[in-house]
Amino acid sequence: MHAPTLPSTYDHSAAQSQRSTAADFLLTHPLLPILRSVFFSSLLWVFLALALYGVYSLIAPH
Repeated sequence: MHAPTLPSTYDHSAAQSQRSTAADFLLTHPLLPILRSVFFSSLLWVFLALALYGVYSLIAPH
């Protein structure tokens, strides 16, 4: 955590150079692989739920 600075000592040019744009963020954090991972993870959870339901329906008394 940074200590607060007085407005007279604040360097605006350094702040502008350190500020990243949305395009820079997407270049360093690719969105497509993250969304693909979430999608495949969701599919695996659905298959697990279906498999557990199938086993439960075989074991549970009718």
